[in-house]
Amino acid sequence: MTAVSPMPNLDFFNSQDCQVAMLSWSERFLLYSLVRGLEPQRLLEIGFASGGSSRIMLAALDANHGAEQRLVSIDPQPHAAPAWTGDSRFTLLREPSPQAIPHAIEVLGGPVDFCFIDANHAESYVYADSCGAADVVAHDGYILYHDAFYPDVQRAVDRFLKDRGDFVDCGLISRFRSKAPTPWGGFRLLRRAAPCDLGAFHPLTVPI
Repeated sequence: MTAVSPMPNLDFFNSQDCQVAMLSWSERFLLYSLVRGLEPQRLLEIGFASGGSSRIMLAALDANHGAEQRLVSIDPQPHAAPAWTGDSRFTLLREPSPQAIPHAIEVLGGPVDFCFIDANHAESYVYADSCGAADVVAHDGYILYHDAFYPDVQRAVDRFLKDRGDFVDCGLISRFRSKAPTPWGGFRLLRRAAPCDLGAFHPLTVPI
């Protein structure tokens, strides 16, 4: 019988390493759970900031016990470089996105299974990051957006889905949002459809 890895101590999600992520507690736990459950081998993060989300994803990789798992984060001006960034599975590229994505793929050694986008939230930047990531995401790979309730992010993702026919909108998977006049927070998940999926989604029609 395969040994089951224990759940992390929940205090981990309140640790300083995690609190620097601009994520609610539930979003931290959900990000961990997605990486834990989907078991991606090659992860790309666009927007490192202070590294909280990177630390959460690395903790999930620890639990998955994947020797070949890799995480590359892109940020031209990271706020900090914590001591754990010396982890051999992790690479921080201090370069702009989406221009640095080809470099990230060289480091990862193949297509991306899981991409987390939480960088510049202006519509044009989110759209550019989406397009840059789209062609390097593996079939059945995922793109996860943070701050999906933010209007520019929402418009960029909607536009991206309209322009690309090979991604399936899994919808909002976290409904946390700030109470500020401009809403923040929320996760939205897209999956790159395998070739056999591309024609599978049609509105249900009922004969009259």
